[in-house]
Amino acid sequence: LLVEDDPDIAEAVAHVLASDGWRVTWVEDGLRALEHLEATEELPSLVVLDLMMPRLDGRGFRARQRAHPRFGHVPVLILSSDPDARAAAAELGAAGCLAKPSSPGDLLATVRRLAGNRQRQTG
Repeated sequence: LLVEDDPDIAEAVAHVLASDGWRVTWVEDGLRALEHLEATEELPSLVVLDLMMPRLDGRGFRARQRAHPRFGHVPVLILSSDPDARAAAAELGAAGCLAKPSSPGDLLATVRRLAGNRQRQTG
């Protein structure tokens, strides 16, 4: 699940992940992400989360996500241009943190490490 308010960044990240066989669902803010997680039967293997977004930012999303019994365990990768992103990731219990922009190689290596091979497309 990609939670990113900038469509250009979302498109680029989704393209990189899809080219490696990952199924990507994009939502534009934390509220939509929570709605998606509540509505879906198949939980994502990883949430790639921006911190700075309108309506519900990454910090607010993560607080609500962690408290939810059904999807609180889904790991989160912070992907942000916030200069305090690493500290925020540690505070929020995120599984990892990358700065924007990150190289496609760094993004893929981190996603593979955090999500494993779960939910990659086959064939």
